[in-house]
Parts: sequence; C-alpha cells; structure tokens
Amino acid sequence: MGQSEGEGFLSAHPGAPYLAIKATLAAEINQGRWVPGGKLPSESALVARFGVARMTVNRALRELAEEGRIRRVAGVGSFVEEARPRLPLLLIRSIDDEIAARGGRHHAEVLVHKALSAPQEVALALALPRAAPVFFTRLVHFDGQAAIQIEERWVSPLAAPDYLSLDPAAETPSRWLTARITASEIEHVIEAAAADAAQAKLLDLPVDAPLLSLRRRTWAGDQPVTLATFVHPAARFSFAGRFRTGAGAASRVA
Repeated sequence: MGQSEGEGFLSAHPGAPYLAIKATLAAEINQGRWVPGGKLPSESALVARFGVARMTVNRALRELAEEGRIRRVAGVGSFVEEARPRLPLLLIRSIDDEIAARGGRHHAEVLVHKALSAPQEVALALALPRAAPVFFTRLVHFDGQAAIQIEERWVSPLAAPDYLSLDPAAETPSRWLTARITASEIEHVIEAAAADAAQAKLLDLPVDAPLLSLRRRTWAGDQPVTLATFVHPAARFSFAGRFRTGAGAASRVA
C-alpha cells in the first residue's frame, strides 16, 4: 500500500505537527492558493489531508487567526483575511520585515530627510534646547502599490550623529537605528484619528477615513534617541502585542 499524504507530510516535518500545518497553510495563502475572502478547507478535510488529530488542526488555525491571517466564523468555517501587516507593540521590528513575512513587497517614497531646527514639542521630547538642530525624516511605506504607513521621525543628533548618512529609500530608519543603538526604554501611545487632506492624499484614502496612529519615543540610557509617529489606514494595518511576564531583555531602538 502506498504512503498517504498525511504520513508523507508528518515524516517530512518531524517537529511539532501544528507548527508544520500552520506554516504550510500560511505559505499556501502567500502563494495565492486561497485569495483574500476565500474559504479554507474544513477542519475535517485538513485532518484527513495531514493525518493528524482535530485538536492539532484546530491549534494551527487558531494561531493563524490570532496572527490575523485568517478569520474563523463559528459553524461556518475559516476565511483568508486581507493581508494586513501587524506592527508589534512590545518588540520593535522594521516594517519591511513585517511586509515580507506576509509575502508582500516593500518600498518607500522619501518626502523629507534633513536637519531642521527642533520645534518646541520635539525639543522637549528629545531633551534638546529649543531650535537646536535635529534630524527629521518623513516617508510613505508601501506594500506593493498600497500605501500602508506614513512615518514621521525626529532623531537626536546626540544619539545618532551620522543619521543623515542613511538612505531611507534603500534602508528603513528602523533597520538603520536598530543596528546601532540598544533601547533602555520605549514609550508607545496609540490613537484613533480621521485622515486630513494631506494624509488622505498620501495614503490614497477619502478625507476623514479612519486611521491608527502610533507615537513612539525611545531612550538609550538617559539619552532620548528618537520620536516617531506612524500613521496607518485602519483597514490595512493592525497592532499586536504578546509578552511573557518577567521578561527583561533589552529591545533595539527603532
């Protein structure tokens, strides 16, 4: 008798079966086997396909739902969600990594990247004298043709004196900073907002469309490093956080 698909799958993936099933389904979603809004096979069909217990399939689907890859409807089934990068709240990760992890293609349009005189609010946030020189970057991040984030970032020259050597079109500010500076403290503030005319134009949205805004400030020791605001279309992006209590590992600045 020939080997069944399930037996072949398990022998090829000796680790935890639910992780292998989760990775396989995620890869098939990325490859377009199921389009956004499309219905996945039932749990029973997946049990038969992979040759595992129903609880194993259920855990794989549950984790895909928690990560925003699918939507589960009780008594109906599981459906592929629109690809929406999820910005982690507790760990700082470059947006191009988030997009790539979901099978997308990142590029950025740089609007401003230069030294300016610090406005009062920025000077206070970065512990600089008013009107002191400060670095400022504004850019729009895209996943394919969809604009998904406006980034406005102020960087202290005291913390990153060579920041303007960065080419934001080739490397994200987050990636550049995390390679050089370790954060001792991170502050996040999330707000809901409505798109003004300028934001609507950059993000290709109607005026007053719902937005999610994340404001982040980071320190290295007692030195403020960066004050950044990330504005996202609410329908194209989400925030997620998961942490283990008692964990004390330092994060990277971004």
